[in-house]
Order: sequence, then C-alpha cells, then structure tokens
Amino acid sequence: MGKEADIRAIIVEEIEKDLVGPRGGLDEILPSREEPTKSYLAGILFPKQTPIDREDDEHNDTSMGGEGDDSSNDTYNLNVGLKPASFGLTCTISGKIQDVLAQIDYGVYAITDEKTEKRTRKI
Repeated sequence: MGKEADIRAIIVEEIEKDLVGPRGGLDEILPSREEPTKSYLAGILFPKQTPIDREDDEHNDTSMGGEGDDSSNDTYNLNVGLKPASFGLTCTISGKIQDVLAQIDYGVYAITDEKTEKRTRKI
C-alpha cells in the first residue's frame, strides 16, 4: 500500500474505535461507571422492546413545538419509546452481482466485579 492508503487505514480504524468500539481492544474493560451505551455513538442494538429510560428520554428531547410554548396541542413526541433493536443497510450494486458477502462483528458487555470495583467488560 502507498503512504496515503496507510494513513487512511489508520484514520478509519481510529474513527471506528471511537464510534463503535472497542477502544481498548478485544478484551476491553471499561472504567467503572462507564457504560458501553454511553461510550460509543453508533452500532448499539438492544433487545426487542427495550424501553427508553426516563433519564435518556429527558436528555434526548425529540419533540416538536414552538420554543417556549407550553401548549400540549403544538407538541408532538417523535420518540416511539423504544431503543433501536435493528438496523438497515442500503447499497448500490451492479445487476450482474448474484451474491453479497457481509461480515458482522459484535461484542457483548457484562458487569464484572474486579478488585471490588464494578466494571463493564466485553465478553
């Protein structure tokens, strides 16, 4: 590979670590009180029908309405109340392509008790 391709690969890898993880490698252990759902911005799927926590709902105001308007008639909550449990992928391929191969990597995190301090560990 050329120098530009090497630099691009490093940048893509760092962005991927930052957005979907794991930053700390395959055996990542997050610091105490740090949850994967708060650490990574993309690529998080929850079990079906997982409700949005009240705290999350308050921080992610997705309602529409006039600013400073307390009228409930003008406010529409766009949040359906469930955390994402699926995702979609759109791409364009040639009509001659018969098969598409996809690689899916994932991690499962669990709370562990290491040195009497609760930590979240990728398992």
